[in-house]
Amino acid sequence: MNAPISDWSDDEKMKQLGLYQSVALTHDIEGFIIYFMTNYLGWTPKEIANYAATVRQEFREAKIHSNARWRMVRAQKPLDA
Repeated sequence: MNAPISDWSDDEKMKQLGLYQSVALTHDIEGFIIYFMTNYLGWTPKEIANYAATVRQEFREAKIHSNARWRMVRAQKPLDA
């Protein structure tokens, strides 16, 4: 399933899903990038904060209509188990 990363979709359910996904990503963007940026690229916390602010701004502009691919697995425990 492809899910939008911001609220750009015309479908109301996809728009709501994209809004939730955008909020989750923008509120914890430092958590996603801090390990990689500090250990492998040698960035300082101030540089990471500036980069995170830029990423948040890009999310708000919504010029790019990006999707995230989700794989959904549904299962049920057998009744006799």
